[in-house]
Amino acid sequence: MKSKIKKFDCVEMMHKGAENVKKNLDKMTNEQKLNYWDIRYNEINEKQTLLREKKDKYKIHRKQDAYVTLNQTTS
Repeated sequence: MKSKIKKFDCVEMMHKGAENVKKNLDKMTNEQKLNYWDIRYNEINEKQTLLREKKDKYKIHRKQDAYVTLNQTTS
């Protein structure tokens, strides 16, 4: 079996990112760490909210398209 050369390794990227976060956090006081995680939490929460809204909007359009298609075939 031929082995593939990976162009991108997700696990490696994740580990490098975690190492960078740890290095940065090691330099911070407890108050700075709390502030850091509070900011990160708010950022991800905003992104997830936007993605949910986008997903819900897409679902509504898909339902409307299906309704129009269904009505066109039955008419």
